[in-house]
Amino acid sequence: MSLKFYYIFESAEYREVILTADQLNVEVMTHKNSMSLGDNFKAQFLRYKPQELPPTFYDHTIGQALWETKAIIIYLAEKYDSQNCDLYPADPLFKARINEILFFDETILKKSFKDFWYPQVFEGKPGSFEKLSQMERALEHLDTLLARDKWAAGPHLTLADLVLQASIANFCVIGQKDIGRYENIERWHRNCEKWVKGFKKNITGALECKKLFDLLK
Repeated sequence: MSLKFYYIFESAEYREVILTADQLNVEVMTHKNSMSLGDNFKAQFLRYKPQELPPTFYDHTIGQALWETKAIIIYLAEKYDSQNCDLYPADPLFKARINEILFFDETILKKSFKDFWYPQVFEGKPGSFEKLSQMERALEHLDTLLARDKWAAGPHLTLADLVLQASIANFCVIGQKDIGRYENIERWHRNCEKWVKGFKKNITGALECKKLFDLLK
């Protein structure tokens, strides 16, 4: 297998890559690293990612590794979109709109989830009302963004939708948020259920992630 993906647990970052690969019908071999066994410090892994932590993607066809999730999914879309899925179109404005969502997800939506939940899960701290409010505002911003068109970045499904699906699964499954109160998120989510090939696999991955979080809390 020429494409390999190393990960620790079924995080949103992991699921972004799997959702993209599934949508492109690209087969990727996954390797679950065990931090307790020190897999992330082994020389075989460190030569791919000196920062010591997955997720990391390796393409044996070119002998190169990538370790930022957004870079990985863009690479997959640009290299393997042979079926004209148009997940990352060449048009500069359309691409810019997709990038807007990718940056929004990384710096606001996904960050708000992590800022609220990670201290509780990994540090045993109580939930912060301020961080909860920030998470609610992030969802409200997303609801406004999704009012613009049928899909997150325009008239058809793109990388923006796949990335948001990975994050929203965290809110719905791990955070047990009712997205029904957000009209545009709910409408978009129903579209994704019909058209995103890895939709069910994404939910299953979020459930696995929830099991880990519940165990650590």
